[in-house]
Amino acid sequence: FQSSQKEAIRVKEELRKEVECLRADLQQVREDRDQSVAQLNTLTAELATYSEQARKSSKDSELLRIKAAAFEETCSSQQEQIETLQKQLAVATEKLKHADVTAIEAMTGYESQKETIKDLEERLAYAEFQIIEADKLRKKLHNTILELKGNIRVFCRVRPFLSDTDSNGQEEAIISYPSSVENAGRGIDLMNQGELCYSHLC
Repeated sequence: FQSSQKEAIRVKEELRKEVECLRADLQQVREDRDQSVAQLNTLTAELATYSEQARKSSKDSELLRIKAAAFEETCSSQQEQIETLQKQLAVATEKLKHADVTAIEAMTGYESQKETIKDLEERLAYAEFQIIEADKLRKKLHNTILELKGNIRVFCRVRPFLSDTDSNGQEEAIISYPSSVENAGRGIDLMNQGELCYSHLC
């Protein structure tokens, strides 16, 4: 009996250890189950999120497809416009080349005309100088002839206002000579209060 009792105690102890191991395994299984359930819930939520994103992505893909078709049509139209503009650019470039040639020719003609105008201006200035010198010589010769003839010329007599006639405080008359080129040295002007009252050219 004692031997059987010891054997039973030994078996009982082994069974107790086995039960403890089984309980530990059961606890581990429960924990694994809870983790699996949590992971399942997480995956379910992610699946729902991904499904929603897939649905939105499908809509976005459809919109993008429509936009891509519109963009392709726009690109085709713009390509046609680009080809037209390139043709117009080629024509404008050709016209610009002709215009450059014409501008160069016009510039050459302008430079030639400028040189001609400059030469004419120099000749005109020289001619005016010769006219003035000739006029001085004419006057000098004319005066010499008159002096040789004994003739005295009086072409203008000027006197200031008398004191009794200057009752209004008027300024005295001023004698000036014409300053224009065609009349230079050929006469005098008598001014009274800024107004021309007498002019004589010889």
